[in-house]
Amino acid sequence: MKDLIYLDTDYIHSFISQIEGGLPTNIDLETGEEIAEENELQTGSGRETTIGGKLTLGELEIPLVFKAPSGELSASIKPTITSSERISLSQLESGREIISKKLHDDALKRFEEYMEEAKLFKTSINNVKQGEFIKIESHFQIVDFNFMKKAFDPEKILSFVYHDQEENLKQLKEKVSELKNGKERNLARAQLRELENKILTGKKNDKNVFTFLKISLEYMLDFLPTATFLLAENLLVPLKQKFLRESSKDLTFKYGSKNMDLKIVIVGKITRQVTGVTLPDFSQEYSFLEFGEVVNYLLKEIGVLQKNNFIVSPIAIYFE
Repeated sequence: MKDLIYLDTDYIHSFISQIEGGLPTNIDLETGEEIAEENELQTGSGRETTIGGKLTLGELEIPLVFKAPSGELSASIKPTITSSERISLSQLESGREIISKKLHDDALKRFEEYMEEAKLFKTSINNVKQGEFIKIESHFQIVDFNFMKKAFDPEKILSFVYHDQEENLKQLKEKVSELKNGKERNLARAQLRELENKILTGKKNDKNVFTFLKISLEYMLDFLPTATFLLAENLLVPLKQKFLRESSKDLTFKYGSKNMDLKIVIVGKITRQVTGVTLPDFSQEYSFLEFGEVVNYLLKEIGVLQKNNFIVSPIAIYFE
């Protein structure tokens, strides 16, 4: 049984419609409804009127309007008090429409069967080429750039990273101030200043790193196709939000650690291999056309891309 976390239904449906000569329409629609009963009591006064008429030789009488000789019209007006009770059922939408995933999952099964029968899947990353399809089981990690951008707030993260060191430094200063021997106190103070300078230098360097990461993330989020990526063995897999079965926050919380024994199946298409992760020489003419190299460099600096990694357009990602 597959536990899907990602499925590109647009690609799957397009593929199935081409090999099947059309897309099956086996869609189950489940709508949450609640039945409300309405009782309505109507009361009031009214008139029940019975009109009968006789017509002879064109003579007719219509009360208050017209009277002709020998016309005859009988009428009766009966004041009445009427009462009626009406019971009706109204259906109110109480929840959003839930479309069964049966069609999508069946389409994935059909796609995999077709690819396996035609031997079009590569089951190892070795010797794969651009445009080839893979079905690989691999260790993985989920990375969400929006999550990282919030996490890399320089001031906040440094306050956590250096909290223990600064508390220890504070306690050491108190102990040094209690020393009676002036020589020992001066020596201890010199050591404290050295330790304090190391902490300040470390904070400054780390702040520069976190500031760079934050600026890089903000910059890249404006043009990257997605904020969520799956990192696997030599693979970088961008994940479109609309095809995720779970939110990116949930996935990051569950699978955001590198040190996991859990493996996942990745079905997708190799779009390219990263050949360079350094900044282009901007002094050269038309170097701005090498914008992709700038992106590679920034992704490398963030730690999600390495030289010779493959970029994969995902079709399905799931646990077996």
